[in-house]
Amino acid sequence: MPRHEVKFSVRERSIENRDVVFKVFSDEQRLGDLYISRGGVDWRPRSKQSAHYKFNWEKFAQLIEQS
Repeated sequence: MPRHEVKFSVRERSIENRDVVFKVFSDEQRLGDLYISRGGVDWRPRSKQSAHYKFNWEKFAQLIEQS
């Protein structure tokens, strides 16, 4: 079973204006970055630097509830 690790940092700024970034790893290989903000959730996979997935909180809730 893969070993998962999640790292994050919070930059010094108003929490209203900055995302919290989680760096997600599996067996020491970076899977991508998860950005959490007031407006929603963004996933930026490591393998596709130009592609990322954005969800507002309502859409994110729908996706999670369907799983």
